[in-house]
Amino acid sequence: IKRHYDDSQKDNITWQRNKDYRFSPKISTVEPIASEYSASNKETIEVSSENVSDMCDEMKIMFLRSRNPGSAAVAAVAKILLPERGKNNQNIKFLKARGLEYMAQHHSRFNNDLSFYAEEYMKIKNISSPNEINEDEITSYISDAFFRDIFFTQFAIIRDDELFDDQTIFNSLKMFLKEAFTLHLKLEISRLNNPKIDNHYTLQQIKELDYLTSSLIIPNLTQKNAANQINFMELYIEISRCPFTKSSYT
Repeated sequence: IKRHYDDSQKDNITWQRNKDYRFSPKISTVEPIASEYSASNKETIEVSSENVSDMCDEMKIMFLRSRNPGSAAVAAVAKILLPERGKNNQNIKFLKARGLEYMAQHHSRFNNDLSFYAEEYMKIKNISSPNEINEDEITSYISDAFFRDIFFTQFAIIRDDELFDDQTIFNSLKMFLKEAFTLHLKLEISRLNNPKIDNHYTLQQIKELDYLTSSLIIPNLTQKNAANQINFMELYIEISRCPFTKSSYT
């Protein structure tokens, strides 16, 4: 049963960051991947399971910087991981697709967890109206242990001591987490009167919180530090200059 851990129970959840979350059952079905053949364009795909593992790790880091990085950003990570084989468009497309798939899993798990905790918080605080939301109480609720619990998948590849020591990084991520949690809390309160309300608007609002974290450099254990090399502003400007040009990696 999923539960919230306070800071006094920090040692009880250290297993979370030590466990290997590289592959979900869905992702693991890609092995073996090397030398797959694309009949549509007669190109051989040369992407190893290790490449996919590296991509999954990079997406853990990417997720902390942006929940909505866009296809071009994920393709840029793929090109960094495949400097030689990246000349083959099919390699990039293949690895980018795996990255987007894994990013979607992060996104789904993240929002499901926040939704769960929002419901728990409503019960603890006996909240039934948005007017009863207290920002200071939410700030206290978003403890270090809560932070670890929500981002447990990412902690498998993060240099967590460096992250917690760097207040610029840590405070930005906690601010994002607080805002995202508050949005889920408001949604769950709305559902008290209308259970059929979907979460589309809430998820869109959470995507728009990327500005809080997109410039962060996340300390990590990846081989090539690819996700940190992506400049989202430069990508945005580049795409804006060519609004009618479809990327070859889309």
